[in-house]
Amino acid sequence: MPEYLKLRFDEKTRGFNAISFAVMTIFASGISMYALALLMETLLGWDFNLSILISAIIVLLYTYLGGLKSAIYNEVLQFFLIVIGFLPLVFLGLHHVGGWEGMVARLDKVALNGGYSAGAWTSTWQYSGSAASNPMGVEWFGIAMGLGFVLSFGYWCTNFLVVQRAMAADSMTAARKTPLIGALPKMFIPFLVIVPGMIAMALASDPNSGFLLPAKGGSYDFDKVIPLMLGHYFPNGVLGLGLTALMASFMSGMAGNVTAFNTVWTYDIYQSYIRPGASDKHYLTIGRLATVAGILVSIGAAYVAAMFNNVMDFLQLIFAFINAPLFATFLLGMFWKRTTGNGAFFGLISGTIAAALHHGLTAPAGAASLIKGGWLGTILHGYPFGKDG
Repeated sequence: MPEYLKLRFDEKTRGFNAISFAVMTIFASGISMYALALLMETLLGWDFNLSILISAIIVLLYTYLGGLKSAIYNEVLQFFLIVIGFLPLVFLGLHHVGGWEGMVARLDKVALNGGYSAGAWTSTWQYSGSAASNPMGVEWFGIAMGLGFVLSFGYWCTNFLVVQRAMAADSMTAARKTPLIGALPKMFIPFLVIVPGMIAMALASDPNSGFLLPAKGGSYDFDKVIPLMLGHYFPNGVLGLGLTALMASFMSGMAGNVTAFNTVWTYDIYQSYIRPGASDKHYLTIGRLATVAGILVSIGAAYVAAMFNNVMDFLQLIFAFINAPLFATFLLGMFWKRTTGNGAFFGLISGTIAAALHHGLTAPAGAASLIKGGWLGTILHGYPFGKDG
């Protein structure tokens, strides 16, 4: 992506994107590290800080020694582990709640008890006319344009972590097939993740179910849904398989983002602005040092992720800062010949500033930390706009 921006626009656009994307990969790696540490703490009873350290060391070892190739091979193998580990959870959970119909009936009760229409949890699209009519708190425009258009297209088309996999292919034909082959199995992942979440919501609202979901930030701690579901349904032997699947998933995310950071830092920042014209051996050494630095900074990002109600809130916030402005610039560059380098550069900057202003002026209800938003509104008049109370 940085190289495309340089060829289509100019050097300053490429440089700004390289720096912003390097920041994004660090935060995304920290999210995976936080999730992995939370998994170890929930299922194994390990100390959270120790879990972060162990996960960092493991990922550092195989990315430092194997680089991008090891990360890609691990991602492929880990996908099958995820499917094998999660699939029994879906069937066991559905059997416990009385099948699909039983789950829908339970969720209808949850919706009615929360002041929503029956079906608001299972057919949210029907109640997306306003943010207040569904428990997700979103309207159709935000779903269609925000998630469905900007962030999804931005992820698949402008996220260097994804594009890098295609660039690693040995031919142009293989590179073109890479996102298509990768997208096909990924379409089934929501079934393995969303359905257990719906089951957990149905069970957590029933005091007689025996399933307890802890609170966090005025709501449930949704980050612990899958680990607690695994512990609730799986016997010890199968639990080990589910635990391995989750660990594989989170380590895959960490390794992928660290290798992407390594590449962007070494070739798009260091080689371009700090030490151009050095030997390949020198850049290899810098890349390995960048891997170590990326892991260390990711540890700090993991503690930032712990401050949010759930990791999805944090991830979408990062995408709003980085992917959304980049996608708009990318789209204009592809389909409008009159787009200039200066326009692209200031467009990226203004998009990032607009995201920062929105984050600084508004905050989610119940937010206790300014890192979730509202910091600018608090500075200006003592409390953030849009926050209850």
